[in-house]
Amino acid sequence: MKGRDIGLYLVGIGILMLIVYGLYKLIPSVSSADPFVVSAVIVILMGLILLLVSLIREKREDRIEIKKEDLEP
Repeated sequence: MKGRDIGLYLVGIGILMLIVYGLYKLIPSVSSADPFVVSAVIVILMGLILLLVSLIREKREDRIEIKKEDLEP
C-alpha cells in the first residue's frame, strides 16, 4: 500500500464517520420533517457513498504492474 492509498482510505473513513454522525443527529428531527425531503436526503447520501466506494475500487483496479524485464533496455 502506498501513502496515497492510505490517505484515500482515511479521507473515506472520515467522510463516512461524518455521514453516520449526521444521520445519528438527524434521526430525532425526522419526525417533524417532510417525508419527501427526508427521502431525498437519504438518496443523495446513498449516491455520495456509492461514488466514494466506486472511486476507491477504480483506483485499486487501475494499478499497472510493470515487469522487471520490461524496464531493461
